[in-house]
Amino acid sequence: MGPLKLVKMARQARKQWSDLPAQEREALRGQADNVRDLARELSRLVARRGAPATDASAARTIAEVTHELTTAVSVLSRAVAPGAAAMVKDNAPRSVQLGARVLKLGARYGIKQVEQPRARPDDRGFAAEAPAAPGRPRLTERMRQALRYDGAPSSVAYPGAALGQLVSPTITPLMERAGRYKIDPYGSGDIPPIVPDELRLIAETAPEEFVTQLAAAVAPVGGWAVYGAAELALDVMDHDLTHAGYRALFVGGLHVRREAGVPESMLNSYDLQYWHEQHPGELWLEPRRPPDREGAAIAPLEVGEERRVAQYTGAPESKAVYATRPEADLYVAVLDRPGEADQSRVRGHMYAAETLYDLYVTLGERILPSYWYCDEFEPFAAFRVPHVW
Repeated sequence: MGPLKLVKMARQARKQWSDLPAQEREALRGQADNVRDLARELSRLVARRGAPATDASAARTIAEVTHELTTAVSVLSRAVAPGAAAMVKDNAPRSVQLGARVLKLGARYGIKQVEQPRARPDDRGFAAEAPAAPGRPRLTERMRQALRYDGAPSSVAYPGAALGQLVSPTITPLMERAGRYKIDPYGSGDIPPIVPDELRLIAETAPEEFVTQLAAAVAPVGGWAVYGAAELALDVMDHDLTHAGYRALFVGGLHVRREAGVPESMLNSYDLQYWHEQHPGELWLEPRRPPDREGAAIAPLEVGEERRVAQYTGAPESKAVYATRPEADLYVAVLDRPGEADQSRVRGHMYAAETLYDLYVTLGERILPSYWYCDEFEPFAAFRVPHVW
């Protein structure tokens, strides 16, 4: 397991910790903070590798931090996700070896640490070079060119199009795709990771400064880009609402999802806590009322027939709901889902009613917002399908 993958696993373990109830989360705070600090340290060490090093002490430093982080992730994951802990444990012997991937990363991007002079505006008004804080890597033009976003789905957005800045305005399309993907991955046509590991690694070398500039670039644009940026900000720094840039992205991302009809079940613990504190007694989404029995446009369903009324995701193997009529005075909602064997499907009864109208009313009250509803059932759903694309 390479350091970049280990850092990603550390991020995932800490997010699982953040979703725990408050009391359990507080009990594990020390372990979670240790994972965060070690992941940032490892990211910085990898970013400072300029070329395949002959300095054995530097190699040992990365190996030692990798080993410490492996142990820390294992400890935290064992408490919140036993499956992840087992995976880390199985890969521990390989994680302490410096493979070619780590060395190639530094060689490819030519990152080197230098003390830079104070920035001076050039003729165009841009700073020629930003002063480097002690211990911070200098981001070379070669790396900028390698990672600059050009709008193609397969390209990488690197926040350094202008010298002396961490975030470029061209990062906005990437953040928009990342935000939409988070809610509807199947409808995006994208292949993860949407935000490349290299970009996360650079962001983690100066998370608070990165998030400040990210908010300045994305928040004025609004829309799904704000939510995508909020998720990236949460990945690279703590949930800190006293940080103005993070707060702007977090609150903006929350409003974007509410306006799009994203269900409450898809909010994390931070979202829910903020919403209930700021809007006491107010529902996240107001449920719709079903149409009157007399005005409902429902086509007859013959005995033995079935009708697909809802689909949960855009995946071919997605769960789906069917309205069936096994007997003259019995209508049953059936959940069709993938089975354990390849290509198999399993069905189970959900709700039953004496009329199709009553079945739709019951199903509409209880079904979560899904990927698709048939036209005649859609008015019965208490919450509309989230508007993502």
